Amino acid sequence: MSLEVLTNINQADSIDGEWRGRIYAFNHDATSLPWSPLRPREFASFNTVALDDLDRDGSIELVTVSGDLATGETWLTVWNVPGVPYVEERFPWPMYGRDRWHTSQYGFKLPDEPTVNVSDDYEHNSIPTEFILHQNYPNPFSSTTFSGGKIGTWIRYELPAPAEVRLRIFNLLGEEVRFLFFGKKTVGQHEIYWEGRNQQSRALTPGVYFYRLEITPLSHAAKLVTRTQKLVLMD
Repeated sequence: MSLEVLTNINQADSIDGEWRGRIYAFNHDATSLPWSPLRPREFASFNTVALDDLDRDGSIELVTVSGDLATGETWLTVWNVPGVPYVEERFPWPMYGRDRWHTSQYGFKLPDEPTVNVSDDYEHNSIPTEFILHQNYPNPFSSTTFSGGKIGTWIRYELPAPAEVRLRIFNLLGEEVRFLFFGKKTVGQHEIYWEGRNQQSRALTPGVYFYRLEITPLSHAAKLVTRTQKLVLMD
């Protein structure tokens, strides 16, 4: 049995005179596991489904919090998940939103992580093979507050050759709202932080914006390369 995706829905059904919530389990191909859905008492609280080897017996336990919205009563329910051994590498989503910034982006590395592992170092030192503008992280993000006191977002890009780069932010009307960087960069990975403010350091209106990277390789025969991504600014 392969456990892949778990989710709950904020609904409950009357079963044998009691309200029971729903927790669904799916394989990676979207087929349901045979014991899905699980039925916690009352409504399963949003973002409370968790997996771990609680008793350290090598098998997975599934934990959820559910409650009665009318009375305020709360229950903690734990199920044993048969046939699914606990292997740490199979659980790369350790918390709500995956990481401490709650980005919900698998594979992204927090820029303020205190340690760098072997794979991080390898990626940092490898030479890119093409011009890449990555999705910003976190996304969505806030210009005022964020979980753990974090604000703003990081924009990362990769250059396979030395180039002159220009990075700008535009609104939905195509108007430039912030000029982030202009200058020469070497081969490799680069990133720049943006706090969600305009050229006058005023907080921008929440909504959808675009960031555009214009790359002019220093080779005389090379042509201008443009890459654009969308980001979302919250309150």
